[in-house]
Amino acid sequence: MIFYLNLFLYFLKNFEENLKRRIELALFFQEELKKLGFEVQKSENHVFCYFSALTPQNLNRDKFVRELRKYGIFATRIWKDPIILNPQVQKEYNLNLKEFPNTIEVAKRIVNFPLQNFYTKKDIEKMITVIKQCFFR
Repeated sequence: MIFYLNLFLYFLKNFEENLKRRIELALFFQEELKKLGFEVQKSENHVFCYFSALTPQNLNRDKFVRELRKYGIFATRIWKDPIILNPQVQKEYNLNLKEFPNTIEVAKRIVNFPLQNFYTKKDIEKMITVIKQCFFR
């Protein structure tokens, strides 16, 4: 029990420092992604539990994510198959897809990039290098 308490106190002690570093890295990551045509969320007071961005419109998101994984970057796709594109859901809830253009667009482009407490600026720079390689294939 004492081990767990010490572990908890260690993480609590470094919580604010880790949070500040995580926010700084996320903001740096955002700026680098924007240079490549990604769209990012405004981030005032955001703690970045995960890091999401929209791929450029001309990029195949699913292929891009698979390419990143080949280089050890395990990005994920939120809404790979959005529920509103399911014909049964459309029928049951009488959905008109023309009423949800942003949902469909975002569902096709959103990517979660990894962002861990132990990452450094150098780690983010390496990821940006790999992203550029995958982006310009």
